[in-house]
Amino acid sequence: MALRAFDRDVLLAEYRALREEILHNDRLIIEVFTFSIISSGALIGYSTSLFSSTDSSSFQYAPFIALIPLIIIIPCTYLLTSLRLQIIRLGSYIRAYIETKLDDLNYEGAVAKLAKSEKGSALMKLSMTPISLTYIAIFLLCWIIFFAIYPINFGEILEAYMLIPIVILIISAIFFFHSQYSFFEIGNKKETFYNQWRKNQKH
Repeated sequence: MALRAFDRDVLLAEYRALREEILHNDRLIIEVFTFSIISSGALIGYSTSLFSSTDSSSFQYAPFIALIPLIIIIPCTYLLTSLRLQIIRLGSYIRAYIETKLDDLNYEGAVAKLAKSEKGSALMKLSMTPISLTYIAIFLLCWIIFFAIYPINFGEILEAYMLIPIVILIISAIFFFHSQYSFFEIGNKKETFYNQWRKNQKH
């Protein structure tokens, strides 16, 4: 059944508004990612400069300053996950409610078909996610710098000065890899949202 001109105009207006919101979220992702990289890089650079400093009072803070980027990238990953989830939700809505009625609009449907046709292991797909790879590199770099500076004596592993960084490592690793898993897995929500929109449409 052909759409009336008015109905078509309404759908096109809704499509433009949703696409603009998607593009806005895309820009926010770039801005958040850029902020996290710049601030993390500055802190890592500052910690290494303190490490090479002759001032002993500055040196003792260097290992812990190297870990501050973790406080930045973990919340940023959750924020990026939320933004990406919203993009996928909006794209699925466009695909279910608008592209099924306007034959000349098929971008979201084409993207979904392309995603289905892509094959490869989870590791291969992860390699195509530069944000996750960058954050993993920062996480590892922070801890490499920390343990390169922090005095380690495995004979005193139960002493407070050794237990504190180990506890921080475990907690940060749990939150970090959960945040990365959430960000990576969000791509699998496309069909879930689409099917839900279609189900709601039938009701």
